[in-house]
Amino acid sequence: MSPRRQTGKVVPRWENSSLSIVRQPTIVPTGSAVVMPVRFLHARRANRRWSRRGLTLIEVLVVLAIVGIVGAIGWGSTRAFLPRFRMITAAKGLKADTMKLRSLAVSTGRETRLTLTGTPGACTDTSSYGGSWAMYIGNRSSGSSSWDQLPEDSAADGSDDDTSEGTVDLGDGGNRKARGVCLRQWDGLAGPGSGNSDSIVFSPRGFITNPSSDFSASAGTIDLTLVNLDAAHRGVEDEVSVRLFRTGAARLESTLGAEYAGSSAAGTGSASSR
Repeated sequence: MSPRRQTGKVVPRWENSSLSIVRQPTIVPTGSAVVMPVRFLHARRANRRWSRRGLTLIEVLVVLAIVGIVGAIGWGSTRAFLPRFRMITAAKGLKADTMKLRSLAVSTGRETRLTLTGTPGACTDTSSYGGSWAMYIGNRSSGSSSWDQLPEDSAADGSDDDTSEGTVDLGDGGNRKARGVCLRQWDGLAGPGSGNSDSIVFSPRGFITNPSSDFSASAGTIDLTLVNLDAAHRGVEDEVSVRLFRTGAARLESTLGAEYAGSSAAGTGSASSR
């Protein structure tokens, strides 16, 4: 017997009986919603109740414990890396300042100089960090009688009242604070002429005009060394030297060499050749 047709669509429905499976049509008027079986409605309600259920206290504690363990491992490795990162950053900054002064001397046709102004000393006290230097431009190509601390502004009003670009301080409260980094006391620098002690002077040709006595006899360089005090406290010699050559060129060298440099390589090991 064919199902009775009414206006709308015929939707078949299966029913299970003990004798046979009888197919019975369900009349659904056009435009009305299809009524879902009861078992599907129960399933959807159960899923909705599950999605509203929050985390238990034990689950929260387990997650916090995992986060704490991962954080402790990460902090341990980062804590040992940060002092070296600061040291290399300070060394790169010092090298960049020497190259800036060299370029300025060539472009202006006047002398420039970097004057070392402060140091904690031999860097044996691991609690004392810092170091400072200043940058100047002279009024002549050689034998300058006056020096203007960067930026150059004395020509405008006769007063060197702005020294913001020419002062660098690695100490606490300094403009390049580098906690745990020490600028070691440098070897004696007489500087060229008079009034240039503790200074490195660049000529308009880009050369360093310091006397030969300011350069080391072994390497022929002026070395400015920065020390990682955290490593020194652990008995590890971790230092980076800015090596300045007579030609005005500069290079960074690390005592730990390439095997310790990793992604923060400061240069070749101190035993390597040029």
